[in-house]
Amino acid sequence: MDLKDVAMQQKDRDLLSALVGEFLPHTAVWVFGSRIKGTSLPYSDLDLVVFTNPEQQQQVSLLKEALEESNLPFRVDVLEWNAIPESFKETIKTKYAVIA
Repeated sequence: MDLKDVAMQQKDRDLLSALVGEFLPHTAVWVFGSRIKGTSLPYSDLDLVVFTNPEQQQQVSLLKEALEESNLPFRVDVLEWNAIPESFKETIKTKYAVIA
């Protein structure tokens, strides 16, 4: 799946893609959770997982800050793949969309 499959307006997809591209270029980023499963409400949060390395910690922080300050009409939770439990990784892998 890709970003077009995520339950959100196109203008929000465009903004999300731009921010991810600005702060984490050439980094894998997935959307998971209710917005990809089709169970979200209009203001449900958006769940992201980023595949970063320790050297990218500042960029992850800057992305989180930019998302908080953006005009997106919902909260965005950003998780780092290496910091989540294996069982949660397996859940994420069942259904996700690739942003980058």
